[in-house]
Amino acid sequence: MWIFCLICLFSGVNLANVHSPFDLEIISIIPCNISVGVALPFTGAALRVAEDAVNAEFLGRLNLTVTLLYQETDRVCEDTDAHAPLLLAEYYNKKALGRCVAVVGSACGGLSIAPFLAKEWDVLLFSNSLVASTSISPTVSPTSIGMVASYESIAASLLNLFRIFQWFHVTMLLDAAAATDFYFQVCQSTKTLLLTEQFSDFRVDGTRFTLADTPSVHEALKFANARSRVFVMMSHTSVAIKLMRFLKTDRLFIPGDQVFVVLQPTQQAAYGAVSLFDNPDVFDVELFRSTLYLTTYVATGGGFPKLNQQLAAKSQELYGTALQTGLQPLDVYLIRETYNSVRLFAALVNDSLDSQPWDNNTIHSADSVCGGGRLRSLMTNRTFRFPSGPVFIDANGYRHTDLLLYTFHPKTLSFQVVSRYDAILQRYLWDQDVSIEWLTGKPPLDIPPCGFSGNEGPCLPQGSCAMLVARKHGGSFTTLW
Repeated sequence: MWIFCLICLFSGVNLANVHSPFDLEIISIIPCNISVGVALPFTGAALRVAEDAVNAEFLGRLNLTVTLLYQETDRVCEDTDAHAPLLLAEYYNKKALGRCVAVVGSACGGLSIAPFLAKEWDVLLFSNSLVASTSISPTVSPTSIGMVASYESIAASLLNLFRIFQWFHVTMLLDAAAATDFYFQVCQSTKTLLLTEQFSDFRVDGTRFTLADTPSVHEALKFANARSRVFVMMSHTSVAIKLMRFLKTDRLFIPGDQVFVVLQPTQQAAYGAVSLFDNPDVFDVELFRSTLYLTTYVATGGGFPKLNQQLAAKSQELYGTALQTGLQPLDVYLIRETYNSVRLFAALVNDSLDSQPWDNNTIHSADSVCGGGRLRSLMTNRTFRFPSGPVFIDANGYRHTDLLLYTFHPKTLSFQVVSRYDAILQRYLWDQDVSIEWLTGKPPLDIPPCGFSGNEGPCLPQGSCAMLVARKHGGSFTTLW
């Protein structure tokens, strides 16, 4: 007894300040058995690796646990969109009320309703995937944090690209059978942007098809070809390639006259990597030289081998899953931002604790430390340093995602990066050492010089006249959806 007290005295330890670690919890509503890149077989390892890392870094200070909520029988996003908010509400009210918690979810997983629950409870909600801007709005959902871009920002990047090449007439071909709603959401967001003054000079047409329904494919291609020369393939990369081949087989393809734009959220197998264009047959070369491939940019993936190894090993251990060759876990924003969401929550709680008295554990209520509004105020306009790389959160609670633009190089028979889209600046930064190898040496026009009838513009018959109608109230979006 006397020896123990002497040790305490001379070591400067105040027994009144001895406390247990502060408990905090991440509640995941990410789906499990759905064939999309955000599902737990791909992102679940990031939750567990981050959990272990936080508990090791803040040993004795924080005690983090991760809880997974999902419906085993869900097979499509519509299922989990309905079930996830119910599971979350039941769990929170029964087991998490009054505790220090945050939620991690995805666009496939109830983020149409969850932001309003998070607002009501005053807890942080991190989205680890592309979402609608309303899901991460500072006014509508003030405790929701967008760890990835919104669908609207992706749509804006497309329209900004088209403006560079003076492509103001565009057609979107939507795969109605796609396993993800990413393509549909980008189409809808494009439609919304055309109502704004910034993009009021665009005309975008839309049609849908199903690859298994061959007549619908031919009709969609005819529809697109009659309205523009810029085709946005809103489908898996392999499906986009098949569409191009259909166009050529139907004798609608004119080399140098059309351009195909393939947009993918990641290069995971669920969406189709740019490598699917490598080493084409002679039949495909002109098609691929007419293609632009746009996807998310990651600068950090290959620079963190230890963390990549941990994530890959844990994914194999928990779910028996692995990414395709050449792709590291941190190259996929869905995985990276799942990891970062956990690390960010722990860092914020730690900062919040630092700003409060630390006499004993009882004074630290969840409300005083972990309120969503309080934690959000600690993160905006700030850069965090994590093992996955720097994480900047802007004033609106957004983490911006840059994009890479690839084009085909005829000498290497593969795609190369020609530009990077800076999401904060909203502009493309071009590689001065690489150029786009257009078939005719210049970008195609969005409409033929003489129009689709062949009797317009410079080909207008003598004695005829044409009327131009100005659109004063925004761009035009025609759709057959």
